[in-house]
Amino acid sequence: MVVINLRESARSPDSNSDRLAWGQFAQYLQEAGCFPVLLHDIDTALDPTPPEFDGIQGFPVAVFNLELRVALFELAHICTFVSTGPSTLAFYNKNIRYLYFASGQWLTGNPNPFNRTGTEVGRTPPFANAFQRWHLQGQDTAGLIAAYLELDRFIEENKGAPASGQFGAPLRENREPLGAVAQRIYRWLADASKPYLGVLKLILAYLENLSPEECDDPALMQMAGDTHFQLGHWDQAAAVFLSLVERTGAEDATIGLGKVYEASGRAGEAVRLYEAAMTGANPSVGLRYRLAVASELAGDYDKSITHYRNVIDSGLHVKEVYQQLGDLYEKTGETDLALECYLAAAD
Repeated sequence: MVVINLRESARSPDSNSDRLAWGQFAQYLQEAGCFPVLLHDIDTALDPTPPEFDGIQGFPVAVFNLELRVALFELAHICTFVSTGPSTLAFYNKNIRYLYFASGQWLTGNPNPFNRTGTEVGRTPPFANAFQRWHLQGQDTAGLIAAYLELDRFIEENKGAPASGQFGAPLRENREPLGAVAQRIYRWLADASKPYLGVLKLILAYLENLSPEECDDPALMQMAGDTHFQLGHWDQAAAVFLSLVERTGAEDATIGLGKVYEASGRAGEAVRLYEAAMTGANPSVGLRYRLAVASELAGDYDKSITHYRNVIDSGLHVKEVYQQLGDLYEKTGETDLALECYLAAAD
């Protein structure tokens, strides 16, 4: 029995199963003496069977019953999926032999949704075992058949092995350093439109299990501090950044620590930290900007205006800076200058 899970959703249709390719694959299996079982998307589970799958057995009740679906997956010789929700049931079940074919944004996205869980595009994730195969070459009949034949052959060759009953443990060659996985998730999150609390907590979970050598990596320490900051863990973030500043003196760590001070009601400390860093060689525009923000939070509007002007004079002509400077001019009663800034922000 080979289970074919279709994706047929109106949402992100580019991720859907290629009906022609999968229909030809199902017909090939049936002609070869296999027993293909078709599971439609839940949106189409009760619709008439498409002509591409004429004569192929369906099992719609499993679409609506999670226990039946998992039982069917475990009993199957091989399960097949594109990028669809039910594939997750197989990802984390060592007793399900499967072929997964990435589709839609999971195949072509950049940044790719795989990165959200730390998985690198183009490689099998570390939780898969020898009977669980990932394919990232799209959907075509020849490719589906070739992948099936390869896994079928492997299963037949290893059916007598002691581990075949439990299908073995995840493959060691697919493992990656936790730091690399965390960095991949972090980079994906940086490109996302908003912070995802669950993803931030996942990053911390990886970082908390680093090896002693990785714990001393400045890049991973910076990431840990940033993640604690985004979660509002002011004390933990400050401790990480302070340690990093003392060890490396890196400007990014200084800015990270200063932002913690700003967010936790310690704007005066942030100003002193930034001012000390400004005495170094070639302070960045980013550092000048943080000093402007912190000075405003500390109530020193004149100093903040000066620093905002320095930021603009340094070549950073962006809407947010002009808007913030305009707001300050309004607060100090300099409405003409405020209007100039607002007009610049609107350009």
